[in-house]
Amino acid sequence: MNTTSISVIPTGVRPSALGWSNGVEEPAVFGQRHAFVLIFLIAILSPTAVAQELPHGWRRPAQTEVAQSWRMKSPSRFMIVKGDFDGDGKADVAELLIGRSVQQGGLFVWLTSQFNNPAGPIWHADKGGLSNIGIRPAHPGKRETLCSSDPSECEPQTPAYVNLKSNGIELFSRGATRSVAFWDATTKKFRWIPIGD
Repeated sequence: MNTTSISVIPTGVRPSALGWSNGVEEPAVFGQRHAFVLIFLIAILSPTAVAQELPHGWRRPAQTEVAQSWRMKSPSRFMIVKGDFDGDGKADVAELLIGRSVQQGGLFVWLTSQFNNPAGPIWHADKGGLSNIGIRPAHPGKRETLCSSDPSECEPQTPAYVNLKSNGIELFSRGATRSVAFWDATTKKFRWIPIGD
């Protein structure tokens, strides 16, 4: 006698994308969905995402304010740098902003390891604005400072060389000196070193 396999749908059970279901989710599926929602919320509410909220009294420049030809070499117009600045393995953001007056400019950093930052700019200018100012990444590695060739230009505690363990932020003014800001894990603050023209 030949037997034929017949698919029978039990009473009260409806088909679903996950197979037959009686309307009650399996604990594993229920847990997976909640884990996905939790990961999604963490990603949205992370400090990097919150970085879109600017400090009071500061704004991003309009396109016309960063339309200089030299800025076209950078997709961010040399106004934003992303990298792991504090060595925690997570992406941080640095951004140049304009103050209440176009003559005021400031460099702000959002670290994913800290909450509700920044308290204020790590660099600012009250005159001249940002027309000739830009930022770009300073990659990890050994860097020669301005003090190695001309110690008279530096304060006594400024080293001739610095070995960046994480990414830094190079602040430059066209045709003038450049400086690098890097995270000091001991003081939990950014330090500056001059690196020349």
